[in-house]
This record gives sequence, structure tokens and C-alpha cells, in this order.
Amino acid sequence: TNKQTNKPSPTATASTPMDQVQLAVMAVDEGEALGHVYNCLGLALGDRFPSAMLADGTVVNRKEAYLRSANYFAVNEPAVLYNLASSLSPGETVTLADGRVVDGKWLCIEAIHLQRDLGQPYCQLGNLLRRGESIQLKDGRVMSDRDLFCESIRCDPVDAISYNNLASVTDPREKVTLPGHRRMTKKQLLLEAIRLDPYSSSAYRQLAFMLSAEEDETVRLHDSRVMSARQLLLHAASLAPGMSRNLVALALVLGPEETVEFRGSPHRARDLLVAAFFEEFDTFWPLAAAPIDHAANIAHLGERAALCIATEGNDLRAFTLCALSRRLGPNERIVLADGSVAVGGVQRVEDKS
Repeated sequence: TNKQTNKPSPTATASTPMDQVQLAVMAVDEGEALGHVYNCLGLALGDRFPSAMLADGTVVNRKEAYLRSANYFAVNEPAVLYNLASSLSPGETVTLADGRVVDGKWLCIEAIHLQRDLGQPYCQLGNLLRRGESIQLKDGRVMSDRDLFCESIRCDPVDAISYNNLASVTDPREKVTLPGHRRMTKKQLLLEAIRLDPYSSSAYRQLAFMLSAEEDETVRLHDSRVMSARQLLLHAASLAPGMSRNLVALALVLGPEETVEFRGSPHRARDLLVAAFFEEFDTFWPLAAAPIDHAANIAHLGERAALCIATEGNDLRAFTLCALSRRLGPNERIVLADGSVAVGGVQRVEDKS
């Protein structure tokens, strides 16, 4: 439920995102090694610069740049295939130059087939599997998401994302065996992810949910910081304030009138839940086949467990509406950033239309 997407490979080297975009566009226009240049253009594009215009007037986004690169290399460059896979939404497909329609899973499997010791495609493929699902690789290996994350760690033992994602599919009471016969608990995996990448908001968030907020339980990090669940979640939100899951998770550990300092002002739980609607509710998989009864899950399992179920079912937005409704007065209504209305005491959303 807390899988983290991988970073593109290889990394761009220009000093700012705008420098990267300009250099890549210039190189495309000059016809330099087009396969690599389109890949670099895809690396440079992102949230700040989602698209770029080439000299012929064509506008390309990240996915289209990677697709051009993949086609230039005749689908034989594993890092490019991985980058293209990481740019696709859950269930999304692309059409290759030869007419084949492929999805992210196919692209990762092909990248692994081309370079078996490249870790990132294993991790990305693990992201694309649902809990309990397995997939067969071209060499005959049948692997679950856990197997894929372990194999990614074997290929790249210092990849923090693989440790984070392996923790997301590990039960708190069990130990997982890593390459080299290392055995680690979920908590140890998360601590290792934070050690390797101190800016991993997902690892802080997962670690926080292993602690008891009510008993003020704490954990010691590799750099000797001692943090409670609330401190971990506040730190996660400060690292990635645009990630809705961080804001929702932080809200769940606050009492009705408790506040935390966020973005320069005090925020109650309801304020954080409202703020989440100004951000994108990030997804990994298509929506769950059947609607999730968030109110019933909260009543029977508590909000933390219900949040995990909502995230697994890709229904975080509806869960956030339900959690916000519980914190509003009986006649209170709040218009949210997406135009919907949260109604106090009502476990549903009123659409703008």
C-alpha cells in the first residue's frame, strides 16, 4: 500500500530542469544520437516542465519522448524501456513503431530479458503487481512482488526504493530473507531505506504507522534521531507536501483540536484533509473491482487500517472524504478544491454537478 515509484535511469546532469529541457531540445533539433537525446529529454521533463516544443512545432511530453527513444533503439535499450514503463499510468498502454500495443509490465519484462542484472525494472514490475499476484519472466522464472523487490536489491543493494517497497508487502511480525542470507523485519527494511535515502517520505510514513501514536512510542534512526509517529509523519509531509497520502496519514494521528505546524501555519486534522484535495491522489493500480465501504472499515478496524485498505484499492480520495466527514459538525459543509462538497456526518461526497 505504500509502494514508491522508481526514479528514471540514467540521471540527467544539467544544473536545473529548465537547462535539461533546453539542452535536450537543442540536441533533438540538431539530430544528435536521437535515441539517447529523446531519453534525456524524457528525464528532463516532469511536473515543472511537463512538455517541450521541438523545432518542427511538435510538442512532446515525458512518455512521448521515451516512446520515441524506445522506437529509435528498436525496443532494445533496457534503461529506456524501464523509463517508458515508469511514465505510464496503471493499465495504460503505448503503441510501438511496429504496431504492438504494450503495457508497463511487458516493458519491464522485456527490459529484464535484455539486461538481467538491472535492478530498476524488477522494482517497477513489482510495483505493477497486486498483492498475491505473480508473473512469469521470459527466462521462465515466476515471481511475486516480494520476489521482484528482493531481486532488485540483489542487483542494486543500495536502492532505497526497493527496501521501501519490500517493506510495504512484508508483515510487521515476519522476517524476509534478502540476497546474501540477510534477514530483516519490516521495521529494519524501512530504517535501511531511510539510511540510504533520508528524503524518502514513503519510508517515514510507513515507519510511523508501525508505532503507537497513543502511547507516544518512538524509534531511533541511523543518525540517532529519535522520532514519534507524529514526528515521522510531519517529516514525511515536509519532504513531499504535494503527496496527498502524507497529509491524510498525518491527519489520522491528530486529536480533534490538536494542531501541527505545516507550511508556516497551524493545521488541525480537518485542515490537512481539506489540503489533500489540492493535491493529486496518486495511484498505482486501477480502482478496486467492488466499491469499498470506508465507513464500515473505519468503524471495525480503525482509521489506520482503513487507510491501508483504501490505498490498496486505489480509493484514497473517497476515504479522505469519509475521514473528513467524521470531523465536521452535523450541519457543516465544505466545498473542496475539486468542486465536491464534504458534508458533516455523511459518509459520501456530493459532486459539483
